[in-house]
Amino acid sequence: MSSSESEAHPDHDPHQPLTPREREVFDLLLDALSNRQIARRLGVTEETAKFHVSNILRKSQMTSRAELLAEAARNASRSAQEATRHAAR
Repeated sequence: MSSSESEAHPDHDPHQPLTPREREVFDLLLDALSNRQIARRLGVTEETAKFHVSNILRKSQMTSRAELLAEAARNASRSAQEATRHAAR
């Protein structure tokens, strides 16, 4: 998508923050749940779960769940290292 398309369709901006529901879905993705499991947990259809997962991937500019989970693990590791450094001061 070109930048002019992003400007014309702000709902397609990959830099938008996650919605509260997308945060819920993201947390379930971190637990390695499938779309079907996410749907059951949230009481929505599997198609709705897929929609949220797609939005999360688009907003995070990731192409797969594996890439998303790897990035989340790296960020968690960095956060833990920073917390350890601050605690040692």
